[in-house]
Amino acid sequence: MTGCQIHHFADASNYAFGVVSYVCFTNVNQDVHFALILSKSRVSPPKKATIPRLELTAAILTVRLFKVLFKKMFQLVSIHLRQTELLKSERALV
Repeated sequence: MTGCQIHHFADASNYAFGVVSYVCFTNVNQDVHFALILSKSRVSPPKKATIPRLELTAAILTVRLFKVLFKKMFQLVSIHLRQTELLKSERALV
């Protein structure tokens, strides 16, 4: 793997708003692969709101989901690094 990017998209309408997050991997052959990470949708409130207000609400939801995603990814990387260090230390003992 030579590259990894996370993309977030948010959109809103009079009926609902939503967010989608996906990851884009590039391998050594420059092949690009995409994978859905998470998505979230919500129904618009019954009280009429303007489209810009709903777009802003979708943007806020994007930031909240990014924070959750970033925290989980950091935990996974930390666990992986700890496991790697444990393997290195076990190999050093052998």
